[in-house]
Amino acid sequence: MSVDPTVPLRPQLHHVEEKLQDSLDEVCDAPPVGQVNTGELIKMEESLAIAVEAAKEAVSIRRRLREDVRRTDRSEEQHPEP
Repeated sequence: MSVDPTVPLRPQLHHVEEKLQDSLDEVCDAPPVGQVNTGELIKMEESLAIAVEAAKEAVSIRRRLREDVRRTDRSEEQHPEP
């Protein structure tokens, strides 16, 4: 999933954070690695890959949100309201 410029960032961030949390919960709730078969280990690998991508996306969105706040602050400093 990439950032959709037509959708506000906060809802996108919320969705990505939920996806990240769900993936992490799935892996954390799994039995110990030594007790799972290869198929279950592959599923854990896939869940971790999803978590990695969601974490990267969350970082990207958070950075954009932070930059938007900075841009707004700079604009207000340059054009203060009377």
